[in-house]
Amino acid sequence: MSVLVPLLEVNSRASVLFTKRSIHLKSHRGEVCFPGGKMEKEETAEEAALRETQEEIGVDPKSVAVWGRLKPVLTRTLTDTVVPVVGCMEQQALNPKLVNKKEVQTLFSVPLEELCHTARYTHFSSKIADYTIPVYFSKEFTVHSHNEGEFLPAEFRIWGLSAIMLHQLLTIMEPEKYKETLKLPFY
Repeated sequence: MSVLVPLLEVNSRASVLFTKRSIHLKSHRGEVCFPGGKMEKEETAEEAALRETQEEIGVDPKSVAVWGRLKPVLTRTLTDTVVPVVGCMEQQALNPKLVNKKEVQTLFSVPLEELCHTARYTHFSSKIADYTIPVYFSKEFTVHSHNEGEFLPAEFRIWGLSAIMLHQLLTIMEPEKYKETLKLPFY
């Protein structure tokens, strides 16, 4: 599996683009995540992330400048990994009419600076390991697409694998503002 961690400038601020999955999906419904999905045979992580991004939010792969990969993250079952691919695009690449409304309830962006200041933590214990992962809350966001009639929260919560990937991104992109250090067993 791979996902695109999309960066873009919104209102003159470096931001990260997220999707909130439709509440009508069978798995991970209503959760905040990055666009992405399963890799097809013979497909690279970058190709899969760009293909899935186009399928989910309508962004043309040619409009994304791929910067590289973050460390792969193990899923909760510890049987699969997700490869985060970081890419940059212009806000003009977003077309709300092309968003797959069956999969995506809301498409929104959050400034990197906002994310640096909203990290909280949740602790998990399992038979395999004890670990702490970040949870981000954002009241400052820009909505780029939203399904009419669906609930739009006043605050978005970013947690789980997306939060682990976001933690990696912030330590690289904003080292002076984001000084959180976590020891995660997932990478």
